[in-house]
Amino acid sequence: MGTSIRLSAILRRAFSCLLALVLAIGLMLAFPSQAQAAEQNDATAEARSYAGFSDVQPTDWYVVSGDLDYAVESGFLRGYDDGRFGPYDSVTRGQVATILWRMAGEPARGADAFWDVDYSQYYGKAILWASSNSVVNGYGDGSFRPDAPVTREELCAMLANFNERIAGYAVSSDCRALDRLNGSGSVSSWARESVGWAVDENIVSGEEIDGVAWVNPQGYAQRCAIAKMLSVEHRDVLGFSVGDVVGHQSGIMPTYSSGDKVVLEGYLEEIWWEQGLTGPQQSFILWLDDSANFNFETGRTYTFYSNVDKVQVYEMMYSLPDSVLNRRVRVAATVGTQIGSIWQRTEVILRDSTVVPID
Repeated sequence: MGTSIRLSAILRRAFSCLLALVLAIGLMLAFPSQAQAAEQNDATAEARSYAGFSDVQPTDWYVVSGDLDYAVESGFLRGYDDGRFGPYDSVTRGQVATILWRMAGEPARGADAFWDVDYSQYYGKAILWASSNSVVNGYGDGSFRPDAPVTREELCAMLANFNERIAGYAVSSDCRALDRLNGSGSVSSWARESVGWAVDENIVSGEEIDGVAWVNPQGYAQRCAIAKMLSVEHRDVLGFSVGDVVGHQSGIMPTYSSGDKVVLEGYLEEIWWEQGLTGPQQSFILWLDDSANFNFETGRTYTFYSNVDKVQVYEMMYSLPDSVLNRRVRVAATVGTQIGSIWQRTEVILRDSTVVPID
């Protein structure tokens, strides 16, 4: 009798353990661990993202149309460092200048300076090129306003300028297609033909609101919209393919003159030399990544120097920090004039320089 009771108790405990094990397995299957849940969430997020952009989905209209792929593969648009594309972010004037500069093959060109542009920034070369070619113009007060958002009609005008002055195609419109869109009367008079041309070429088709297409000319241009506009302009209007650039003359060396604002890149070398009783003197020599021609003012005349591979960054001793010396840098400066003294170490000098490391 006692033996039977003990056996029954053992069986009950074994059954309880088995039941607990089954329940635990069931709960593990029904409720994954935190690590498993994180993996599932990551997989879900990856399925919802597109082309590595966390805020873009495969069903978004600018993805379905193929415009995002075209603009990104062509190098016109890039994502942010945090993995976003920012499809509904406004586009700034500095960004548009940079995009069109890329479309043109990133040519070099000197131009007058705008007081509110930091030419050591990513858009420095682009703004010099865009303004010198009247693709993106400055304002009457001498400013460029690189961080100001661009309206849709302004973007149409910039694309029209690019089409005509860089690609060499005439821009004109009778604006009949434009006038069939709602809100066409609100287009500024200076932009009317440019917007009309953009509508004719299907670069702009209107923003749909409650099933109705509106021009919305004063609305800010968004990154997803500019992806479409650039793709249509480059692929359909100009007939180019991914990787093609417009208006770029390969092998043509840029020429700069004294007084030009320039953005140059290269290796900045620190040089010390003895100068009589004054003792050691410091100079800064910029070895250019890309050689250039310089029409350099020497007194009241100009001397043309071709295929220049080094220039002097003419700054006072100790004026440049160690962090930019003996490394690759970007220099935004003004091409100077001959100073006619022992302090000039190369044929060409740069004045009033802003120097930033790029490596």
